[in-house]
Amino acid sequence: MKKVIPLFFAYMFVCFFSHAQLAQVIAYGDSNANYLGQQGLLDDEQNRIMTGKRFQTNDYPHIGFFDKNNVYQWSFYLNKTSATALKIIQTKDRNYIASFYPGIVLKFNALGNILWYKDFSNVSNWEDMFEDSNGDVYMVATSGSRLLLSKMDLNGTIVWTSGYSLTPVSSYLFGKSIEETYDGNLVVGGVASYLNGTYAKPVLLKLTKSGTIIWSSVFTCPNASMLIDKFIESKNDHGFFGVGYNGTNTTNTFNGLSLKIDSNGNYVNNKSIDHPFHDTYYDVCESDDGGFVAVGMSKPVEVCGGNVFFTKFTLNNDTVFHKVYGTAMGNGAFFFNVQNAPNGGYYSFGTGSLWSSINMPYDYTFLNTDAQLELPCKKFNQSFTQSILTITQDSNVVKNTFTPLFTDVYTITKDTMMAVNACTGQILNSSNIELVVHDLSIIPNPAINTVTISTKNKPIKSITVFAIDGKQIYSTTCNSFSMIIPCSTWSKGTYIVQTEVEQQKRVYSKIQIEH
Repeated sequence: MKKVIPLFFAYMFVCFFSHAQLAQVIAYGDSNANYLGQQGLLDDEQNRIMTGKRFQTNDYPHIGFFDKNNVYQWSFYLNKTSATALKIIQTKDRNYIASFYPGIVLKFNALGNILWYKDFSNVSNWEDMFEDSNGDVYMVATSGSRLLLSKMDLNGTIVWTSGYSLTPVSSYLFGKSIEETYDGNLVVGGVASYLNGTYAKPVLLKLTKSGTIIWSSVFTCPNASMLIDKFIESKNDHGFFGVGYNGTNTTNTFNGLSLKIDSNGNYVNNKSIDHPFHDTYYDVCESDDGGFVAVGMSKPVEVCGGNVFFTKFTLNNDTVFHKVYGTAMGNGAFFFNVQNAPNGGYYSFGTGSLWSSINMPYDYTFLNTDAQLELPCKKFNQSFTQSILTITQDSNVVKNTFTPLFTDVYTITKDTMMAVNACTGQILNSSNIELVVHDLSIIPNPAINTVTISTKNKPIKSITVFAIDGKQIYSTTCNSFSMIIPCSTWSKGTYIVQTEVEQQKRVYSKIQIEH
């Protein structure tokens, strides 16, 4: 395996989001490398976890972790070339699962330790996933010409996989999105692609959790291809709302596309958001008022990248407004996902070279907007026109079984990342940090029979210990500056200690047990 050479970076920090300043743009990177941010997650601790790749440096899969104060914690990359980040989720055991093209899935914890790693040799991409209330992970992918649905346990073991094909047969059926429906089933989105010039078609499946088809819908436009990147279910009418793009196969122009489907898979309506050159939606989330917010990219001219733009839709797919940020030339923004912020507004993660960066074209960037999707810098008033496409519903989807193959070999190295104010390009320093120092100590470490956990400034509220595989082995509540934890019955090895202090602030540490 090719050796990965560690990089040398300096720790730099950024400021805390306050309620008075919701809309912000923050970029992370390094002066010696490109970081192409592709996916991100705001977890239930409000940590920011970003996945992407070391762009143009063999495209290594990369993960970076920043706490709720936007302070860098750790990052690593894997020795696997030509990668693309596809999805990241937080699991109920407070760990994380991320997927990368081609065929990589790994689970890691808040300290940056890999718990397990799978490299599937005959799966081209695990595009989307979610964890249900039972702790099972359902994943949608593509293998060859088939859309795949897999059930995986939290140890990374595939329980079953089914493959789905379109009849009449398309050249390819790609898996794009998956989520759980209100009635405990699954909805899977995909796209049928053809090599013979036939226009591409969005596909929507409702299935049981054993992979049995409840209904399938395929949508076609008589004069354009359509691709839906993400379908979500409305909490109000339990219908489905999808976003992506549409266009002809003979031109290089695509329009942003929104598609509304009822709860039985029937076509309701759609909107085509038109501007010269490419306009594409990548992700959508449901807004507090029952509508939808989509994030995408718009190219005012034919360049690599474009301007980031948001669209607000009503429940019925009426367009409320568009907000576009960038420049008249549009010099490189890719924001691939959007999610609700806990205190209102939205987060979007990606790459923001529209803003000043750290001496390189691309940095990890996340946007924190207010409820009106306002950002603090470089708004570009880009005009759009809307049109309605004629869409019909046709075809069926059939199912067969499929077993993916995988290996468990990986290499990991550590590096660090800087941060800048993405509106000004200024590197942020320690004076911008609002950080509570707890002076946590764990003595002895390594331990044999007992270990004492102490803090100086704030009392400990709870202590939870996890094995390296994420399994909880010890938990206690208290209100003390020091606690003695018995560990004589624990197996020899490394454990993760989660110490909670005031206001649900948690500190993660390692402890080594030796007998």
